[in-house]
Amino acid sequence: MVIDDEGPIDYGKARFEQERAAKVEDRRARDREAPTKEIHLLVGIADHDFNVKVGQARRLLASRADLRVGVREVEPSQEALAEALLRRFLVAIEDAALGASPQPRRDREHAAVVWSL
Repeated sequence: MVIDDEGPIDYGKARFEQERAAKVEDRRARDREAPTKEIHLLVGIADHDFNVKVGQARRLLASRADLRVGVREVEPSQEALAEALLRRFLVAIEDAALGASPQPRRDREHAAVVWSL
């Protein structure tokens, strides 16, 4: 048994402190990562609803969140409308975002990832 200046080592206390330090480090690592939030739009969205979604996106980008914007087509004939709506949305939030990256199309949905600080 190892004797310290204060007496024998309390292994339970040492293990507790080690686990607590690991939890704190995990929490700090999670805080460094930006969470990803999603906003979904439909092709037939009204102007007011579009403006509300733009406001939500600006708030999410200001709070250091990555943003995934998805535009769903209801019918296959609406592909061009969905693409135009996504471009219009990205132009509307471009002053709040540092960058945007279009994502591969999947299951009748156009998407892009937008990020800020």
